[in-house]
This record gives sequence, structure tokens and C-alpha cells, in this order.
Amino acid sequence: MFRGFSFVPPDTRIGFVEMRTVTWVVSALLTVVPLILVWTMGLNYGIDFQGGTLMEVQTKEGVVDMAGFRAKINALGIGEVQIQEFGAPNDVLIRIAAQPTEQAQQASIAKVKAALGDSVDYRRTEVVGPTVSAELIAGGTLAVVVALGAILAIDALPTPIGASNGIVDGVATVDIRAPRALTYTSAVTTEERRDEARQGVSPQYD
Repeated sequence: MFRGFSFVPPDTRIGFVEMRTVTWVVSALLTVVPLILVWTMGLNYGIDFQGGTLMEVQTKEGVVDMAGFRAKINALGIGEVQIQEFGAPNDVLIRIAAQPTEQAQQASIAKVKAALGDSVDYRRTEVVGPTVSAELIAGGTLAVVVALGAILAIDALPTPIGASNGIVDGVATVDIRAPRALTYTSAVTTEERRDEARQGVSPQYD
């Protein structure tokens, strides 16, 4: 007969409650340290937020050689460039970082087209200006602030009536042991015992 097995021994005891102070400290550090880093070092915005040029091209020779593609573009010296497959195996998305001037931006596009030549079809070319980038940053920041505010508002709502000590779904500070002995009352057995008791009583009157 197959007997079940357990990965954790039945008598294992882990003091989660005893470790709550350590976990609180670790959780606080994981929350505060990123905020300090963001405040002091700032965020590393991508091209979508900084502005730049987005080019979608499609190769004519089937599956694109991403290594060769990156080597050609990176050799142009036009700043930060992000290259990734997009949709079909022969579709490539090229993101070029914003250049100092509009003329430099157009020159970077011309360099990319000259490097790739007629081996690709240029499906679209879009320039994301600083105005759009600022709107994206403002919108993303507002969304994060609203989400955090909603979370804090939910936590601040009053607890349901009848909650023990005002705590719902809290962690007990002491061990709670379930009783080993359970008492079960059967209605059928109770009625049988009552019938037996009635039969055992002698009639008092003839």
C-alpha cells in the first residue's frame, strides 16, 4: 500500500511571529532605500520619456540578423540606440535617443537609412519631442500617486463592526492551538436514548 510523503516534517515549527520585528525592519529598508536612491540619483528614463526617434523597418531577406543589425547601428555614433524585434521575425523597432538639435535628429535618421540602405523597408518614422515626453512623465507620476493614495485610503477605512480588537485578518501574537478532542451530538442517537429512557420508566398509574 502506498503511503503518502511530506516535504516538511509534521513536527516542524517555524516562529514566524517571533521574526516579525526582523521582517518589519527588512520591509522598511526595502521601501525607504529605493526612495532615497530615486531622490538622490534620479530615474533612468528611456527614449519614450526622454524623447527621440522611433523607426520601424522590415527586412527583405526573411529573418533579421539582430547581431549584424546592432553592429551597423551602434557604429554610427548617434548616442543611445535600442533595437528589438517587433511583431514578425523580420520586423525591427529602432529607438534613437533625442539629439541636441532638430538638425542633429534628422541627421541621425539619415545615418541609419544610409547604413541599412535598400535592404529594408521603412514602414514608419516617428519623432517624440520633449513636450510629449514631459506629458508621459507627468501622467505616469500622477498614476503612481493616485494608486498609492487609493491603497492608503482603503487601509484607513473603518473596520467592520464586531472585529476583534479592531483587527481584521491580523497575525496572532500568541500560538492558537486547536482542541484535540471534539464533541459531536447526533440527533438520531439522542432520540434513541430518549426512547430507551421512556421504556425504562415504569408506569405510575394503571
